[in-house]
Amino acid sequence: MTLKDIAAKLGVSPATVSLCLNHRDTDPRYCIKPEKAKRIRAYARECGYIPDAAAVNLRSSQKQPPVGILFNDTHGFERRLQPLHDAIALLEEHSREYLVISYHVGRMHKALELLRSQRVTEVVTLGYLEEPCPIRQQNAVAAMTPLEKKFWEENLEDWRRIEKLLESMTVYAPYYRFPRPVGGGIQHGLVRMGNDIAQFERTVLRRIIDQGLGPVVIARWSGQEELFVPELIPSREYIAVPGPEPNRCEAGRLLGHRLAEFRKKHFFRTVFYGNDIIASGIMTGLIESGLRVPEDVGVLGFGNDDLCPCMRVPLSSFDSGTAGNAVKAVRAIVEHKAIQDEVHSDFQYFGRKSFRFK
Repeated sequence: MTLKDIAAKLGVSPATVSLCLNHRDTDPRYCIKPEKAKRIRAYARECGYIPDAAAVNLRSSQKQPPVGILFNDTHGFERRLQPLHDAIALLEEHSREYLVISYHVGRMHKALELLRSQRVTEVVTLGYLEEPCPIRQQNAVAAMTPLEKKFWEENLEDWRRIEKLLESMTVYAPYYRFPRPVGGGIQHGLVRMGNDIAQFERTVLRRIIDQGLGPVVIARWSGQEELFVPELIPSREYIAVPGPEPNRCEAGRLLGHRLAEFRKKHFFRTVFYGNDIIASGIMTGLIESGLRVPEDVGVLGFGNDDLCPCMRVPLSSFDSGTAGNAVKAVRAIVEHKAIQDEVHSDFQYFGRKSFRFK
């Protein structure tokens, strides 16, 4: 008894029989009614149908390896749910298996090792990815607390191990933070797609200050202030404060309280932070300290989180324009197409109550 025999007896296609016997009939793409699937499986049992072991082994050996999807659990998990949904939908459309794993900053190499043990050779990361650059970030490292320095050293070691793993894997980084490290960073196995944060900061800060909305407090995104501060703000228009870790609203609220005290000695009109959740926490801390937003201090975020319009004071923010990068990376995998590093610069501003350009 073969699949074709069962199909002929029941008046269905061999493909339908195969789907039902492999319990894939519930997939909405195939539109197989439960009654039909039940009838096919019952008839196969009655006939004593046994799958051809050689055929099963052949299909298994020919099966493409699964695609890995990595979540950074530190930076806005909820903001990556739609890209995750879109990526999975495309993988399923092409009948590709996938493995989804969450990892913490400084532990990405462990997630890659796990994926590699499951035959995964191509991975898409859903979360901001930035290669450390000791040369460019030496000023920031010198100012670190012992705890921050420990985190920095762990991150460096993490990337050393990642570089070794990428000798046999390819990682697509749809939300990579340019610029690349001095020297170019990892030379093989990393496809970078994202924004040039230093250039973006330079553009936004110049616009804020040119409109008389400074001085500005901007939390350090990547320790790259020395790239543009001298040419951009020769006076006290620029005030940098250490950003909190981890990226959570409560950490932002505590920073807001510290900024309120800081403002008593160093006046500023605007706070700009590269994460909407942290920015919302800062806004809460400033208000709890007696300051008005935006009358006393304007607050500007980045990411255009879904919650921005619903915050205590609707948060003004920028959209990075990289939402479609994850699907683009997955499409390159399933269609076996090579893509090059891409730097996006099409930021979109969403002005709300917390801050407005003139």
